[in-house]
Amino acid sequence: KMNAIAPSLNVPTKRTPMKFKPEPEDPLDMGEEEGEVEEQSVDKNALCVEILMEGFVQSYVDFFYLTHRPDPNPDPNEEGVEREIEVPGEEMLFIRDNLTRAESARRHGETTQVYDCYNNLARYFQNVDDSKTGIYFYEKCLEISRLTMDKLGEMRANHSLGLAHQSINNTSNAIAYHERHLDLAQEVVNSEEQLIANTELVKVYRKKAEDLEKENSYRQAISYHEKCL
Repeated sequence: KMNAIAPSLNVPTKRTPMKFKPEPEDPLDMGEEEGEVEEQSVDKNALCVEILMEGFVQSYVDFFYLTHRPDPNPDPNEEGVEREIEVPGEEMLFIRDNLTRAESARRHGETTQVYDCYNNLARYFQNVDDSKTGIYFYEKCLEISRLTMDKLGEMRANHSLGLAHQSINNTSNAIAYHERHLDLAQEVVNSEEQLIANTELVKVYRKKAEDLEKENSYRQAISYHEKCL
């Protein structure tokens, strides 16, 4: 029970060393030898207990799920077999560090760091072909930017969400996010962001038009081709 654990939350514990700053190097780029050492020394259940003992309840919930869920990219040769995800030790530390930093920063009202940590996590999950989880953390970034009236952060979150939906061929959602990005850029008169948004919109409009052509919806396809002009 959570109430039974709460009194011991402030007890000093031996913490596995943090290895990442808010803008870390890609954990997937570590050397093979270093990775083997981490695999031997990092235990996900011990990390779960450590996170909870330090008082990061939401981080514990998120970390437990992210390291114990079914593999989002199962082996195609093992159809129907559900296996628990295997997260390398170095990557578990990366996930833990960003979750706990985000929770701590949120408590202290440091919204920029919260945004940065969630953005780090979103990029990581995109890089390991887990777009669903990547999108979840990009949506967190979008939520924070809206709450804090951070227009640049909101534009970048919309851009990232558009790209993430493009990566899973969800063209309609990608269009919606890129159009929102463009609207915000025009609202604050940011020509650089307008160019970025328009570049992606041409790609998704063309993709949408091609999809409609395959469905013999030529009139609608023409309207999307015209948007590219």
